[in-house]
Amino acid sequence: MVSTLGLSCDAMLSGGLNMQNGDWAPEEAFWGALSRLGLCVGIEHCVFGEPRELLTQVWVQEGYLEYQQVPDSHPAHYEFLWGPWAYA
Repeated sequence: MVSTLGLSCDAMLSGGLNMQNGDWAPEEAFWGALSRLGLCVGIEHCVFGEPRELLTQVWVQEGYLEYQQVPDSHPAHYEFLWGPWAYA
């Protein structure tokens, strides 16, 4: 998922915040990366539970991600932004 979302090993090791797209990713990129790891929306995982709930509720509530509608998108599209706890 790290390479899919554009994090380099150098940025991760240096603590740099140089993520692709300026610290955000379209919702579709998350679901695509997770599905390649065997975590599919709507299918309960024995460890992580339901991925949509984990990302859009649990991680948002904990401050790891922000989940918001892309302004002026019709039909509505959503994106994930890295929250304050993602940098801790």
